[in-house]
Amino acid sequence: MLDALCEYLHEKPGLYLLEIIQFLLDEFNIQITASSIGRALIYKNWTKKKISRIAMERNADLRDFYLYRILGIYSCQLVFVDEFG
Repeated sequence: MLDALCEYLHEKPGLYLLEIIQFLLDEFNIQITASSIGRALIYKNWTKKKISRIAMERNADLRDFYLYRILGIYSCQLVFVDEFG
């Protein structure tokens, strides 16, 4: 079940926990809490940082959505890394 979830997240990396819960309910007919899913994804080394990186690489719509979500962050909170450094 965890492998199927990881494959599904590779296809759709921008899912929220509620959407993951609905996927598991539809596919396996099992009700799982959000905290259990979070622990399972951490066990598989699947973090939000990794998901957002994959989502940004996928397509322009997801990149724009990610940028929209971080608009609430001030510029003094961002760290920019030079490619030559």
